[in-house]
Amino acid sequence: MKYFEMHDEVYESLAKNGKVSWDGIDSPEKLFDHGVNIALAERIDHYFPQKDGVKAIDFGCGTGTASLYLAKLGFDVKGFDISPKAIEMANQNKDALNLKADFKACDLTELNYMEASLTIDSSLLHCLVDRDHRKKFFELCSDLTFIHTMIEADDMSEMTDRDYLTFKDGVLWSTGLDRWDMDWHDIDGQKMFKHRRISSEKDFLQEVEDNDFEMLEYYLKPQEKSSSTLVGWIRRKK
Repeated sequence: MKYFEMHDEVYESLAKNGKVSWDGIDSPEKLFDHGVNIALAERIDHYFPQKDGVKAIDFGCGTGTASLYLAKLGFDVKGFDISPKAIEMANQNKDALNLKADFKACDLTELNYMEASLTIDSSLLHCLVDRDHRKKFFELCSDLTFIHTMIEADDMSEMTDRDYLTFKDGVLWSTGLDRWDMDWHDIDGQKMFKHRRISSEKDFLQEVEDNDFEMLEYYLKPQEKSSSTLVGWIRRKK
């Protein structure tokens, strides 16, 4: 079991409680007001003044939050997620909103490159902890990619003060269920698995550079006593 496959159980629980997204939104119409879509809306017209039929790929699409926003704008969207339950919910949201998008459950790290004008990081990248998995992400990205990812902050006490989480060297470690067939590690005497990579701003910008992209623009959106969110646009170097 790869460390990110446990997300399927989260989506199963959300669906049982009448939610339509990872963040606990309770109706498809409210997906358009999600933070990732608000961030997308800030600059999508700048990069894509013409949207009809433009191919976009949403990595870590979850229940279709960003995919369906792009579909509403006229993009031709494909969304991918590791969780079959998330994809089931994405299709339900698509039908409820009467929009067109193609969703598929798969392991991103096993995908092949696909032609698109835009790729979206729907808060997926911080879920990829291993360096080879992250390198694969950048290989799959189109020439222009929207990034929405967790970044280390000076004060992340709300996150790190929890008994089941430990943050070390850019990796957030978590305890989990014994029945999970994880690559377990002994971290400070606790049985833990790799849960998130939360890079520093400097290290993330270097990672973008090392993968042959340039950061066109970005800003950090702080959260109180938690990680910041980096919202940015990157372009593949010619």
